[in-house]
Amino acid sequence: MITTNSVYQLLSQSGVPVSSPGQPVAGELATGQKETDNSKQAIASDQEARDTAKKFESLLIHTMLKNMRAASSENPLINSDQLELYNDMFDQQISKDMASNGSFGVADVIYRQLTANTTDLPDPENIRNLSAIDTNSRAHLISHTQSLPTTQEKSTPQQFIDKIRSQATTTAQQIGTSPETIMAIAALETGWGNSVPLNPDGSSSNNLFGIKADSSWTGPRSISQTNEFRDGTRTLEYAAFRSYPDERQSIEDFGNFLQENPRYQQALSTAGDAENFVNELQRAGYATDPKYANKVISVMQQVNSNIQ
Repeated sequence: MITTNSVYQLLSQSGVPVSSPGQPVAGELATGQKETDNSKQAIASDQEARDTAKKFESLLIHTMLKNMRAASSENPLINSDQLELYNDMFDQQISKDMASNGSFGVADVIYRQLTANTTDLPDPENIRNLSAIDTNSRAHLISHTQSLPTTQEKSTPQQFIDKIRSQATTTAQQIGTSPETIMAIAALETGWGNSVPLNPDGSSSNNLFGIKADSSWTGPRSISQTNEFRDGTRTLEYAAFRSYPDERQSIEDFGNFLQENPRYQQALSTAGDAENFVNELQRAGYATDPKYANKVISVMQQVNSNIQ
């Protein structure tokens, strides 16, 4: 556990610019006043407390991301100093974004501690262990988390099919394939609609096909973890995904994405044959999973059995 004054020291040691805390008034410690009095004097304004809390939260998130990367398997063929530097810069940006929009919630806990009668803050190295947070802070954190946007109840395969079937039929006619093929790809990419990338505010990106937001995409985007296969090895990576106002626009964009991309023209020429179509999509690099086509075909059978 660390004290409020240690927050400033930790941020300064990490290269985060913060205002220096004030010095204790002479005689305060001798009179036995609580350390909280020193902490309150150190915070010049309410805004300074909020800014400090956000900076500390950003540092906590960055530490978590670094620990996650360290725990993941390394590939000596792609690891390099340049990649490590890029990942660190990327993690820092994610940390700042999450702290600035308040979606993580820890800044609120820290702010309350900086401005209330409590001085202990969780060590960022122990943030993965909720028991490292004192009882009051843990209650605040749980309360705040419960007030955040929550995902909807998990949909069943039948519910997912019923929800997207109409637009899938329209897009299927556009590209010359079957609605079942499009629904199978969406089902595989999202786990029947239950694993869709989230926007920074916790809302759904409505991205049903795992289409990433490259430089050509000018719309909103979400940052999410994704499984990618590199040289046959599955790795967990962060990527930017396209975000849509609703699922209908995601399905529309899937058709446009294939038609506008030269690499998928061979696949589209076989769109009338579902199995050949998904095999050509995989061959063209739509997904890095070497078993992607077989998985889509398997899910397609489930779709067909749920069509009513």
